[in-house]
Amino acid sequence: GSFDRIDTDEFRAVYLPVLFQLLYSLCVMDSYKIMHNDFHSNNILISTLDKKVKLKYQVEDRKYEIITNQIVYIFD
Repeated sequence: GSFDRIDTDEFRAVYLPVLFQLLYSLCVMDSYKIMHNDFHSNNILISTLDKKVKLKYQVEDRKYEIITNQIVYIFD
């Protein structure tokens, strides 16, 4: 299948940081009881930066750092 062709390094470097940002954003929205009643792929904007940045996140007591040049936005 198509999953046989996924490059693991590319997945870790590109897709995993984007997925993490998206899921983190949704968790934060949920924690503040923010409902997005029309959430779909066209409500996700991925902005590409000129250089990579280190982003720091905290979920309860766990801290995460990701290095990426892509920033995820959720909008309507």
